[in-house]
Amino acid sequence: MLSESKITVQEGAIITVNYTVKQRDDYEESTGAPTSEPTSTPMVSPGVNPTSNPSASTDPTEKPVVHGTPNYSSTPQIRGTDDDFRVGISYASDNWHEDYFANITTSHAMQVTGEGNYEISYTTADDDGMQMLWLDTNLYKGSNMKVDVTGVSVTSADGTKTDTYNISNGKMIKPGSMWGYRDSDDIKNYAATILNPYLKYYFYINSSADNYRDEYKKYGFDSDDSINMFANDVKTLGTGSTITVSFQVKNVKEATTEPSAEPLPTPVIKPSAEPTAEPTTEPCDPTLPPTFVPSSEPANTPEVSATPIATQQPKDYIDNELWARKGIHAYIAYQMNGTWDYRNTYRTSKTDSNYNYIKAGGEEVNAADVQVRDVFLNRDGQYTIALKGVDLSA
Repeated sequence: MLSESKITVQEGAIITVNYTVKQRDDYEESTGAPTSEPTSTPMVSPGVNPTSNPSASTDPTEKPVVHGTPNYSSTPQIRGTDDDFRVGISYASDNWHEDYFANITTSHAMQVTGEGNYEISYTTADDDGMQMLWLDTNLYKGSNMKVDVTGVSVTSADGTKTDTYNISNGKMIKPGSMWGYRDSDDIKNYAATILNPYLKYYFYINSSADNYRDEYKKYGFDSDDSINMFANDVKTLGTGSTITVSFQVKNVKEATTEPSAEPLPTPVIKPSAEPTAEPTTEPCDPTLPPTFVPSSEPANTPEVSATPIATQQPKDYIDNELWARKGIHAYIAYQMNGTWDYRNTYRTSKTDSNYNYIKAGGEEVNAADVQVRDVFLNRDGQYTIALKGVDLSA
């Protein structure tokens, strides 16, 4: 941009830049870039930039970048709430000939009003393979909602052919999408990533990452692999193809408050060399549902474990998600007099394969026979905890 190849300045010199500001009426349509949070740049692993950037090309022979059409609209909203937020598709083709990054803060977003099953679609402007696909939202840290993709379909412009990708037909792998902050940065908005070669599983299965979720560890992802929920490459079916993403919205905080039909699993610390606690004399009926009697009108009910989450075999009776929440937990513990049968407290480090959470008859209990119900104490009230299937007759 400068007529001279090199400009020399002296210390203390003042550099002044003159510039002009003009309104562009075609800005939104031509770039899809949002005017405020969340950003519309491709999601990438921290410190990584996409290797291809079509907008940076100056080669006049290169195919121009085109942008497809989102098939949805809503009232603009900057920041969503759990019962009213926005979702938008972000997409890029194999060769960067086409891209569209969700513009959540404008009317080019889909309204979501609470839990349920939804579909959102986008019409392509080019015939190419798929390189990036995710759902952006305007939910941020503190939200209890979670978006899980359940399937993707590609339909030709004339509607005569549809390719369907989902877990049931084996064309997608579990869990269908990875839910977390954009770029694994907890100051950014939440997104459900389906396909992104610039974002690695590391940021979802490494406990030090902002996007870490214990549930994702059970799928056996390699930390160094890029996120790809498709079993094979996905191609569009010609220009004007419609890409439809099916997704489920659920409140993961409320999900933990529903009592399970059967009492459930927990966590636990090895006993001291000498037994220190007498067995409890108070009977506990593990078939009783957890109860909560508030002392006032609480905004939320206490969190009760609802579904066992197995992240380490055979200790799949441990509810890691419940115990991962920082705060006060209540549970039944025991240490038998004269035997080495005990219930340990939760241990954050699971590297010791010899560590037993619950022992009876001198051995770790069989996970298939044991059910544990623990609770997370988050306000005044009455709670029920239970332990079932542990033989303490020895």
